[in-house]
Amino acid sequence: MCLETFDLSHLPIGCRGTIVAINASGMEKNRFIDLGLAPSQSIKSLFRSPAKNPTAYEVMGAVFALRSEDAEKIIVRSESQS
Repeated sequence: MCLETFDLSHLPIGCRGTIVAINASGMEKNRFIDLGLAPSQSIKSLFRSPAKNPTAYEVMGAVFALRSEDAEKIIVRSESQS
């Protein structure tokens, strides 16, 4: 099993990961948590805009877009493809 972690902006399109940490504080961290971006949550990278920024993600059935500079603050671990 691979336990490598990386920031959310590097999660390949169509792949699912598990959030392990949020590298933000204060209101910014609260905004991420309000979106459902909390440790142990599963997240899927859906598609990127034609300009490559932002990227659409799915968490708990909700779809939203994050700019790469925000996605870099979310640390994930890739989920196994079984």
